[in-house]
Formats: sequence, C-alpha cells, structure tokens
Amino acid sequence: MNSLINELKKYTHSNTIPFHMPGGKRNRELLNFPDPFMTDITEIEGFDNLHNAHGILKAEMERAARLYGADESLICVNGSTSALLSAVCGAFSKGDKVLVARNCHICIINALIIRELTPLFLYPEIDENGIYKALSLSDIKKAVIENPEVKGLIMTSPTYEGVISDIGSIADYLHAHDKLLIVDEAHGAHLYFSECFPEGAVTKGADLVVNSLHKTLPALTQTALLHINGSLVNKERVRSFWNINQTTSPSYVLMGSVSACFDLLDSQKGRELINEYISNLKRLSGELNTHENIQLFDSDDPGKIVLIAEDGRKLYDILLDKYDIQLEMSAKHYVVAMTSPADIVLYYDRFINACHEADKLFHKKRISKCDVESKVTSNNAEKRHEQKLTPYAAFEKRFTEGELIDLSRAEGCICLENVIVYPPGTPVLVAGEVIQKGDIRKICKAIEDGGDVIGVRQGKVMCIRA
Repeated sequence: MNSLINELKKYTHSNTIPFHMPGGKRNRELLNFPDPFMTDITEIEGFDNLHNAHGILKAEMERAARLYGADESLICVNGSTSALLSAVCGAFSKGDKVLVARNCHICIINALIIRELTPLFLYPEIDENGIYKALSLSDIKKAVIENPEVKGLIMTSPTYEGVISDIGSIADYLHAHDKLLIVDEAHGAHLYFSECFPEGAVTKGADLVVNSLHKTLPALTQTALLHINGSLVNKERVRSFWNINQTTSPSYVLMGSVSACFDLLDSQKGRELINEYISNLKRLSGELNTHENIQLFDSDDPGKIVLIAEDGRKLYDILLDKYDIQLEMSAKHYVVAMTSPADIVLYYDRFINACHEADKLFHKKRISKCDVESKVTSNNAEKRHEQKLTPYAAFEKRFTEGELIDLSRAEGCICLENVIVYPPGTPVLVAGEVIQKGDIRKICKAIEDGGDVIGVRQGKVMCIRA
C-alpha cells in the first residue's frame, strides 16, 4: 500500500542527500535522543507543564534566553507560525495600523486577520533573479513620517535566500519613535553560535524575535522559540497569546528535541561542531565559486546556499534525478540548498561533485533587456497594489459575498483570499487587494512551472467585483 509511513520508510533508507529542512539532516548519531515512542508522555509528575512552567520546562526556557541573549524566551511546539501569531497579536491591539514587509510569510497575514490590524505594506526591492533585497531604512522612515499613527513594523530577516536587513539601525529608529519591531528570524536560529555569522535580531535590539530551531539546527520539525526583549512590548499580553496558540497537549518528544539541541549547542562538542560547520561552508563556497555557468549568490548568511542558473528548475531536477540530492526549493533563476551543523562531510563532497558536473550542462545566465524590463515592471506592479479592504474585512466578505472567478477575468476584482506560492510562502496577493494583470501572469506562470499555489481553485480565485 502506498501509505505515508511506507513512503517515509522508503525515504529513510534511500541514498538521498538532504539539503533541505529540517536541520537534523537525518543524522541520528549527532544527538543523544532516545526512541520517541519511549519519551512520548504527558504532564506527569516531575515533567512540568508548558502552560504553567515552574520546573524543568521553565529551566529550559531560561536556558534558551541565555543562549540567545534574550530577556525572556518561550518554547513553541506549533512551529514558528504559532510564535509569530503570538508576537503580532500580543504586540498590537485590535484595529492598530502596522508596517509590514510585503515579503512576509503568510502566517503574518493570518495574524493581521486574527487581530483585525490594518497593514501598510513596505516593498523591498527585487534583484534581476527575483530575490528580495534587504528592507530599506529610508523606506521605513518615509512610511513612519507619512503615517505617524503606525504602532510598529513586522519584517523578515534573514529571508529564505539568506538576505539580512540592518536590524540594529531599524530598531534604533523605531524605538526613538516609540514603535515596536517584530522580526521573523525563522531562518536564523543558528546565527547566535559563531562570530562568522551575522549578528541575530535579538542582539540587534528587536523587541520580538522568532526562531525556527528545526530549520537550521538539529531539532525536530515544529520546534521554535519566541524571544521577548525591552520595555516597549507588553510581555504579559504576548505570553497570554502564546498560551492561546500552543496546543494544550504539547509534545514531550518535540520539547525533548529542543533540550537535546540545547545540550549539544551548550557543550564543547557543540562548539567544535559549529567550527567544523564553518570550515565546511568555507570549503563549499570556495568550490562553488569556481563554476563557469552556475553562480553562487552572495548571501549574507553563509549557511544558505543559493545557486543562480539560467533555469532553476532544471538544476533542481538534475541534482535530484541524477545525483540523489534533494534541495529545499527552486525558482525561475535559482535554487536554495539548506545547510546545518548536522550535515556530514559526505553530503558536502557529493554536492560539490554534482554541482561541478552540472555546471557543464548550463550556459552562463545572461540578463536580457526583456528580463530587466520585466523585473522592473514586476517591482512597480507590486508597489501599485491597492488595498481596498483590510485582510480581516476581506476574510469576512469571503463567506458572505465572495464568488469564484476565473483568473483570466479577475483583473480589477478584489481578492478575498490570500494567494501564496510555496516555497517560500510569501503572498502574491493579500486578501483585500485589487488583482492586477501582473498578478495573474505571476500566478499562471507559477502553476505552469509546477509550483504549489494556494488560493487558486481549478483556475479560479475568490473575489468580489470592485
């Protein structure tokens, strides 16, 4: 029978190299972790209660705060999604106006809906490969001056591609104007364990920071941390929403993997492992920089390997089909490989050799005038998105006034449902926005390329006519 468990068993015994999440990388030898069935318990005597921690779980969260330099850290077992929902709902009051980076994860839009917030979107520039650049401090300043009533900013750093914004300067500016900074740092849990990595948002002064432990460190999927800092944020309200957003039956298997991860990072073995990781990354980048045709993107995070190619999907498929290397994602002109301290030397060796051979199958990517004009048009189109309804208002109308309209006829309509392309999970359309011709082209191209598009049903989107 072709069941999930049988497919998982098959993958477990395959020869596939995992350059994808989670950060444990199937490396069973790395962590001293027992059989999960033997550790799958509930809140029995001596094991504390996550929702009223005063014993061993409280100690683990205090250890997290020490390791990351936070005033307070909360363990999350519903992933970074629950942590970000808690951060946004706890930081702002119903109806507040907030600045939001347009390349945010979809869970941020969901938080806007839950808290009935009014977003003012900021658009980072996009380079010729379709990669978002850092969020501009000048754009933030302009938005605050024009909208002094905004209560704060929600942004992503690092991005999926490892682009990091100037969090220190952004935090200083916002704090000078009594405004909060929430940073989705899901992809940056590893930044705090070597000076070879950029400084993390916690140490740069952000008020609320979320890390996905499982993305880049050896911890099980769904494990995350919510860090709380400074005096601007209402800590008690954040804790209350954190309680709301966590299951009342938190998995001790997941929490145990967090503890095992901390044990490793907080040890001499862990420090040696991180140093070895840095050495492997330096060797990897040195080898990848010798290519003629496939280029290594200059990511701010050396742990995020982004390869630029004339055809990203072709490169992704070649590495998987010919070399048994599973990457994290592909886009039109690039692929992303996720690394972690759990990667073994064999992984790096096979990846390097495969990329050397694959480089011969490509031509050097050239940016044509058409590509540049298309990218400029794309940027301008995004900046012209008209928000006719708040995400919450659009969500409500979806169930009372919405109708499914063919994409081909949806231009000018108001979208009542977020349209997201995975990965990385950033919205092409946010509920409440007017659908533009460029949006339709982008969605159709994603579907044509085999992308996982959410919010489109058999070629139709939920809308109302403007």
